[in-house]
Amino acid sequence: MPANLTPQYLRAEEKYKKARDDAEKLEALKEMLALIPKHKGTEKLQADIKRKIANLRESLKSKKNIKRSDLSRIPKEGAARISLVGFPNSGKSSFLNLVTKAKSKVAPFPFSTRVPEVGMMNWGGIQFQIIDLPPLSTEYVEPFVFNLIRSSDFLLIFVDLSTLAPMEDIEVLCDILKDKKILLKKEDVQEFGDNFLYIKSLFLLNKVDIEEGEESAEVVEEFFRESFEFYRISLHEFKIDYKEFIGKRIFESLDLIRVFTKEPGRKLVESDPPFVLKRGDNVGDLCLKIHKEIFEKFKFARVWGNPPYDGIKVTKDFLLEDGMIVEIHI
Repeated sequence: MPANLTPQYLRAEEKYKKARDDAEKLEALKEMLALIPKHKGTEKLQADIKRKIANLRESLKSKKNIKRSDLSRIPKEGAARISLVGFPNSGKSSFLNLVTKAKSKVAPFPFSTRVPEVGMMNWGGIQFQIIDLPPLSTEYVEPFVFNLIRSSDFLLIFVDLSTLAPMEDIEVLCDILKDKKILLKKEDVQEFGDNFLYIKSLFLLNKVDIEEGEESAEVVEEFFRESFEFYRISLHEFKIDYKEFIGKRIFESLDLIRVFTKEPGRKLVESDPPFVLKRGDNVGDLCLKIHKEIFEKFKFARVWGNPPYDGIKVTKDFLLEDGMIVEIHI
């Protein structure tokens, strides 16, 4: 009996093949087991998946704590990696706890975050990986911190408005990163050339609820308005609007789009997460993201979206837009 594996299963299988560590492999295998069609033709495959899951669980149990030198080897997950950067007590850990299910340590004393803390933030049906990094300092910062910053797609920079000199803090923070060949200022990109890495960012002006907080934010924004984008927040009085704005800003800055898929003859399952692609990607790119076999066997696709896209028949070259539904025929 043929296996008749679904695109969703093949996508999970591809994640397993690309997994970089045992934890990633285990998650992919559990997803494969949940998605595999349950019939006689897949019994051996189901048994093989279950055996691999058991072996990986045993392997993970026997492993010790991660060595400090390995702290930068956090596997990338979700649509993008977003790192939280700032000086001590700027609000990074509180933010992580508010927008994800993580439980990062929050304390009134500095340097309470000593290792990276990771959580997943849901926005618009997709997941962003959020990493709370140990704070920056003019004295010493562990090398793994800068390695994780370099591997990030976007940075959220936290600025504490309760300090005596928030503008100076911003300049010092930029200098620390620039010393490690990481740029935040747009105007620095041409000056420093290819040896430097420019990373898109959003500066979060925290503690606007304090006395003169709004006034301080206005001064900072006016001074740096040509260099950075700012957004005012109060983690003490956190609003759901913060998460919505920040998620949307990350999504737009990275030129991402969400595309949903459905099987021919079936309705879209609302619980199915979208595929995340780059703006300018086409149906062929979507096929490759699902599985190379889908790309090779592709015949045509039907697309739903804003008019006039109401199930029209398209080729691999058809450019996709955010929110489209694609039905692939092979």
